[in-house]
Amino acid sequence: MNEAEQSFHSYSDEEEEEDDSQSQTNIESDFMCPPTEDTLRSRYQAFFDATSNEALRHEVCAVCALEQPAKEVRSILLHDLPSPTNLQPINPHGAHALFGPHEILLSHQHVYGNEPSQRIWLCHSCSRSLEKNHCPPLSLANNLWVGDVPPCLAILTLPEQMLVSLTYARVFVIKLYPKRGGGSWVPADQRQRGMRGNVMSFKWNTDRVVDMLEGKITQRPMSILASTIAVTFIRTGKVPKNWLMSTFRVRRQPVHDALVWLKCNNHLWHDVIIDPDRVASLPEDAIPIELWANFRQEDDDRVAEKESETYVPIDVQTDPGSDSNAAYMPDSHG
Repeated sequence: MNEAEQSFHSYSDEEEEEDDSQSQTNIESDFMCPPTEDTLRSRYQAFFDATSNEALRHEVCAVCALEQPAKEVRSILLHDLPSPTNLQPINPHGAHALFGPHEILLSHQHVYGNEPSQRIWLCHSCSRSLEKNHCPPLSLANNLWVGDVPPCLAILTLPEQMLVSLTYARVFVIKLYPKRGGGSWVPADQRQRGMRGNVMSFKWNTDRVVDMLEGKITQRPMSILASTIAVTFIRTGKVPKNWLMSTFRVRRQPVHDALVWLKCNNHLWHDVIIDPDRVASLPEDAIPIELWANFRQEDDDRVAEKESETYVPIDVQTDPGSDSNAAYMPDSHG
């Protein structure tokens, strides 16, 4: 290496050492320093922008009926849909809501306006398929339409759903506890609304209960409830039945109406025999003793507090002793 090359490498090494030294000095000078006002303002603004109503807004694609973030959909006039014939139902049904001259199948709750200026939200996935002249895989027209749930089925409680079901794939374990620990401040007539909890489901061992499913006779025997639903309530003192009525009640007439509708409208129930005696054995409107016998209570309020502390944030409650609707928090010094 000649003298010029040695001089160049020496200069480069010195320059790199100066740069490293200057960088280290900048790091040390910024370390543990409070952020500037401009930095704080920009960070808060970025947070607000990311969590605003507009940023978190969702819309439903009328083609696939899936809720999507607003940035994943676009508004489009119905007559501007690309290759609309791909949205004609494969298997037409009398209850289909069809739109436009091509009679395309869309989610009717999510078509806005009147003809000829009707608009829909269209997700990017469905849009790409239509632009390629393909039927979107998740579109309602691709044999994925199930229709609206009829009122006679929508009003059924969980136990009532079990009584009209043909098969049972899961069992349900329900755990309930009052808000704010023991919930003693919640008025008795509002205790149902003052509870929270969770539902766990597990695969069911059908071999153990196959004798309960007597051929094609429905509704199922009440004993099926003790095998499919378990309830644990965490609270000290006796639990009145009326607290749980809206969730676990069984009503004779709604169960009968649901069976009749299913038999008339669902081919899986066509051969089912509705036994009048079995229907008459249902309570008119009460929690069945078969389900109540499967009810367990935990008397330690600390368990409820622990449940809430682990994964459920504490609600900001309204002071029950005040006429004001203003929210309050407990005094941290009291």
